[in-house]
Amino acid sequence: MLVGATGNLGKHILPALLADKSFEVTVLSRTNSSATFPANVKVVKADYSNQAELVKALQGQEVVIS
Repeated sequence: MLVGATGNLGKHILPALLADKSFEVTVLSRTNSSATFPANVKVVKADYSNQAELVKALQGQEVVIS
C-alpha cells in the first residue's frame, strides 16, 4: 500500500511500483481527495484521523510505504 501517492515522493514511487507487474498496487487516499489513479491501481479511501478506518484500510496489506 502506498500512502501519499500524489505527494512529492509518491508521484515518483507509484510509477515504479506499477512497472513491476508481479504484485497488486493499492493506494490509501483521504476520503475527501479528488485525486485519480490508473485503472490498475486499487484505491482505498479513509479518514486519516479515524483510527478504526485506518486499521480497516490496512488489513491484508503486506507492505506499507508512507
